[in-house]
Amino acid sequence: MNEYKLIFFGWLSEQTGCRETNWKSDAGNCRDLLNELIAHYKLDDEKTRHFNVAINDDYASMDSAIHSGDLVVFIPPVAGG
Repeated sequence: MNEYKLIFFGWLSEQTGCRETNWKSDAGNCRDLLNELIAHYKLDDEKTRHFNVAINDDYASMDSAIHSGDLVVFIPPVAGG
């Protein structure tokens, strides 16, 4: 079991009730980790399709591998004018 530090922005932090957390998981990539979060927090799967993700301060793809100790940041799309 790996442990990741997660940071949430925007409506995602509102939905999870936290801005950051430590998360234990066997997920091997960002997409698998996000799917765990969707199930755990009962998030709207449609809204999560356009998330960006960063691993250890570098933008990554949802298929990027993650390793124990990584900082994973999920970034929802920004709206506004």
